[in-house]
Amino acid sequence: MQFCRLADAQPYFCLNVGSGNPREAMEWVEYVNGKEGTTLARWRAANGHAEPYGVRYWAVGNENWGCGGHFDPDDYARTYDRFVTYLKPLRTYSPLEFIACGFTNEWNQKFLETRKKRNNGRLPNMHQLSIHWYTHMGKSVDFTDAEYYGLLKGVSPGLEKNIRDTIAILDFFNTDGPPIGVAVDEWGVWHPDITGSRETALLQNSTLRDALLAAACLNVFNRFGSRVTMGNIAQTFNVLQCLAFTRGPEFVLTPSYHVFDMFQPHMDAMALRTSVDGPTLPSAGEKDPTVACLSASASLKESEKRLCLTLVNQHLTDPMELEINLLGLDLANVRRARLRELISKSVRDENTFEKPSTVLPPTEKTIAWKGTKVVHVLPPHTIQAIVAELG
Repeated sequence: MQFCRLADAQPYFCLNVGSGNPREAMEWVEYVNGKEGTTLARWRAANGHAEPYGVRYWAVGNENWGCGGHFDPDDYARTYDRFVTYLKPLRTYSPLEFIACGFTNEWNQKFLETRKKRNNGRLPNMHQLSIHWYTHMGKSVDFTDAEYYGLLKGVSPGLEKNIRDTIAILDFFNTDGPPIGVAVDEWGVWHPDITGSRETALLQNSTLRDALLAAACLNVFNRFGSRVTMGNIAQTFNVLQCLAFTRGPEFVLTPSYHVFDMFQPHMDAMALRTSVDGPTLPSAGEKDPTVACLSASASLKESEKRLCLTLVNQHLTDPMELEINLLGLDLANVRRARLRELISKSVRDENTFEKPSTVLPPTEKTIAWKGTKVVHVLPPHTIQAIVAELG
């Protein structure tokens, strides 16, 4: 909880549905959010935090189709209803949002259908449905060029199709109630050559390739901003596609960390429709999906008259000359623009304890941009964030 305060992040609790029970879940909510005077609120105060934490987001289980209890979707639907029946009265402490566990299209359909039959044609007490998405192709550092392209092609159409399918299923079953969000609450790269001891299990190297994939994923989340209500890279430190490595007092930022830093101007802004037309990534055959070299998303913060563009050239060797057009914006006359760029000599470059600065933090410069159109060059395997002030 202290880390969430330091990072200015909202905590997200996952309740134990597999081997736990509703009473245990209720006690967690009461301990975290309960007002003074209850037994668990006094316990929290004795542990050093007198004021309630006010945690809003609660997952009712995690991966319940597998390690979270090996439920089938019908059993999970019944269990979900049982838990939220007891949890919903605890909204008197603080607003609560419940996130249900999703999985494949078939799982989601059966889960929602069972819940709807049990609740008179409605889907109450469910604000988001979670999906997890991981990808891998080749080793973490020693990968081929073909494996590089194959990994990035997993984002689109792979992740994007998963989100579209989940939205379609939710909207088909949720005909009486506000839209239910899609929580992509675990995602990233899971390389097969994981290292680490028992204390550092699931530790893997993190290269610029992983950062390019992270940026492409965040662009997808932005483009689905009206329905993707969470996009959490679950692994933060010392595991999978983490943002930093720690070893005692040592601390190393991964290339993926810099991507999250570059995307901050999108926060609290309005997503804009983004259309991309241009070359596609090299193809390995007829069945290989056609994917654009350019990944992009845009947002507008009207109160500050500020536009943010995040661009990824996924091609290994070819630069791209872009013509960026702003259409349909009343404030589309750009007065000045700043650019941050994450680039390195090779997509296999990584930061380690021995060489912590191989991939340097993004460089920043002012770029020339007047009016609603600009021609701009994006180097190969590079991520850029452009923040433009509008007139």
